[in-house]
Amino acid sequence: MERSRLILSGLVAVLAALVMAGPASAQFSLLPDRGFSVDGRRGPLITTVDPARISQRVADAQGRVLAGESGNRGEDAKLLLAMPETEAALMGFINELDAAWPHERGIPPRARVTAAPGYGAQAFPDGSIVLDVGLLADVESDDELALILGHELAHLRLGHFADDAGFRRTRQMITALGQVYTGAAFAEELRLVRSGDEYRMRVDDRDEIAAANARATRVARAVEDMTDSFLQGAWQRNQEDEADALGVDLTLRLNLNAAQAANLMLERYNADFQLRQAMTAESVEVLTQAFAEISAAQARNNLTGAGAGDFWQQLGRSGGDALRQRAIGWALRYFGQRHRTPDARRAGITRYIDRAYPDADAPDLATDRISAIKASAEFQEARVVSEALATSDRLVQAGQFRDALLAIDPALKTRYRSTATVANRAAAVFAAAGEDAQAIRLYEIAHASPDQTVDGYYAHAGLLTRLRRFDQAGAVIDRGVAHAAETQDPEKLFLPLRVGIAFQRRQTEEGMTYLRRCVGYRETALEEACISQAIALRDDGTPPTFEEAARIEAARREMNTRTMDWSTIFSN
Repeated sequence: MERSRLILSGLVAVLAALVMAGPASAQFSLLPDRGFSVDGRRGPLITTVDPARISQRVADAQGRVLAGESGNRGEDAKLLLAMPETEAALMGFINELDAAWPHERGIPPRARVTAAPGYGAQAFPDGSIVLDVGLLADVESDDELALILGHELAHLRLGHFADDAGFRRTRQMITALGQVYTGAAFAEELRLVRSGDEYRMRVDDRDEIAAANARATRVARAVEDMTDSFLQGAWQRNQEDEADALGVDLTLRLNLNAAQAANLMLERYNADFQLRQAMTAESVEVLTQAFAEISAAQARNNLTGAGAGDFWQQLGRSGGDALRQRAIGWALRYFGQRHRTPDARRAGITRYIDRAYPDADAPDLATDRISAIKASAEFQEARVVSEALATSDRLVQAGQFRDALLAIDPALKTRYRSTATVANRAAAVFAAAGEDAQAIRLYEIAHASPDQTVDGYYAHAGLLTRLRRFDQAGAVIDRGVAHAAETQDPEKLFLPLRVGIAFQRRQTEEGMTYLRRCVGYRETALEEACISQAIALRDDGTPPTFEEAARIEAARREMNTRTMDWSTIFSN
């Protein structure tokens, strides 16, 4: 008995030592496909994974479904730019890295580039590896670029999308709830107020309407900035560790300096993380102020119809404190450092290289590939676009819309002026500045681009709805549905706008049909977005009737019987 107790104590001590030894060794496992460092044998992760398990993962039906869904494809990445020369150069590098992978590959990779200024890289379930222009501008060596590409390729080759059921939930829920914030902001900015028995618009001339739209645009942009940051962190910690290890394996197979590359990569990543943390804090401040004003306006303007007080009181939460608290909660969860710190990742990679590659060379850093990418006219103009969009974004957040128009002008003079990225962003700035005709023209240019996104159609239709051009808005929605026809249910993406248009035009039965369809999806964010639209002002300048209120309240009660715990989307 004493001998058994000693053996058990020894095993516990060994396990504890492995867990406490550091970020890399914390991933030791007896399962060959889960080892971050080594699984009891000296050797790289690339030779210790289980080929049968990898084959099962990359062939998983869930992964194939994810690859085809809207929002889960590289073409759905925000701020995409068509950069054929740069994409070809990146693909040449990716293919060399991929050639070192000895197991089943699954979906072929594809390189894409966005105009984002940050140090960001992301893999998508459809095989896309998307890099920011800002990252390419900061990278100074082929070694660093190889490690970044190898890390993202590792997510694909290790079948992480099939593993991570939370990835889909996180992406889709955050995107859908973002529509709730935006829809609530626009609806509340143009809310009716009650004065005795008469109702009138809180804003009663074009300049004030433009100002209200501009305030709501600031909220929409803050939501977009926040959701983009949250979606960057959708991986589980062990998956990030595995991707770090396999990225090292693939980089070393090309005789590049993975150790020094990791130091440079993580130093830049840490700076970018701190910057995004500060930007998100600003976005939270915008949302907090906006929804506090909305809540105060609701109380001040007494938005209650006869006999429908509970209805307005309950639904008012969709545009006020509840949404603000969710925004703050998201920020705290994400920036609570759910993954390893850059210093911990650096220590883990160093330990991994020391153990798996004790005799690895440390060649000088190479620069041929990245220098050629940066020297192209294509890339130089992309940097102009990136800087113009980033500057205009900051000015929009500050409410300086005329200055934002001047800031975005250089992007409209580049080869990318007719791309969906530039045209959509410029349209949003023009709309915020009250230049509706120019905004609509730019959205039409964006629709002609092969890279137009569902978000672009949604924004255009939303603008037309706020301008009360309901027939035109419906036509744009129809085009957006046709554009997204390859998704499982493209109509679902536009249901909130369908609900809003129908109710505003007093087409109650049609509105309830769309609202019941929203409820039928059993997705809380979608339902709240639809209800937020249902309670907006009507086309004839009056609020919902008591009958409409009762029917919408019934839908809300059905929704609230199964409200989900939003904390679960960041629980992994």
